[in-house]
Amino acid sequence: APKKKRKEHATWKRHVHDKEKVQHEAECTSLKAQLRPLCAVLRNEFASRRLQSDFRAGLEELLRAPDEEEQGASSSATPAAVAAPAIRPEDYQMRVHCVSATDFLKVARIKTQSDGKSATFESEEETGIPELRVAVHETTAQRRERAARDALRETAYLVDEIEVHLGSAGGLSATASAQCQAGFDAQLAELRSRCEASCSDLAWALRREVDVGLVPKFNQGVERGQRQALATVESWGSGDKRSKGDRAGGGLAWATYLATTQRDGSYSSPKVGDIDWNAELAEPVEQSIM
Repeated sequence: APKKKRKEHATWKRHVHDKEKVQHEAECTSLKAQLRPLCAVLRNEFASRRLQSDFRAGLEELLRAPDEEEQGASSSATPAAVAAPAIRPEDYQMRVHCVSATDFLKVARIKTQSDGKSATFESEEETGIPELRVAVHETTAQRRERAARDALRETAYLVDEIEVHLGSAGGLSATASAQCQAGFDAQLAELRSRCEASCSDLAWALRREVDVGLVPKFNQGVERGQRQALATVESWGSGDKRSKGDRAGGGLAWATYLATTQRDGSYSSPKVGDIDWNAELAEPVEQSIM
């Protein structure tokens, strides 16, 4: 009887328990995948509110008027303390951006799939990078607009002064007009010379940064890629098969290998996920400059 019971238990474990366990684990994994982005969103919202609150408190502390004890301790304190300016506007909130750069690189397919899929978010918008990009463009556009307005205003002032001067002078003679034209041409030539020199210095600095910081790393990546290329290609036909999210030995089933070959090395397999042979070959180069 005990032997029969053990056999029945083993049969139940094999046909019922193990299947239910696999099913429950799959459901648990699915629920965790759904909860992970929700937890990240809540964490980002809390962090944003806390940073905004701390920033506001810091501004209020900076603008706070000194109390009586601080006035007494200061030798330069005046009898009538000047009231501290209020923070305006009252509802001002610092813009806070919580982003996931790694997930964005993976979702946008900028980073290769060798490191696996994105850990939390499934779309570019959820990572926060697009919103941050818009904020950066808006901020720089505002600064450029202010600089352009300042330059335009100064130019308008200069033109008005010239107009007033010419009006009070009652006109210019041919000799004076020629002298003004010559002075204008000389200043314009000097401006062009300075601009060309500045642009030349900027171009030289950019070339130097590329030559010193990028080209050596790129060349090292090319050499590493050349050394690893044959092993990478051979791994595609190895017996150590890859799976979704884990490239492992890199091996592919025959049908998957054929499908990838027929699509110029780029194929989305339902069994092992996205395959990009070109990215795998270029991966050493990419890693060297990241």
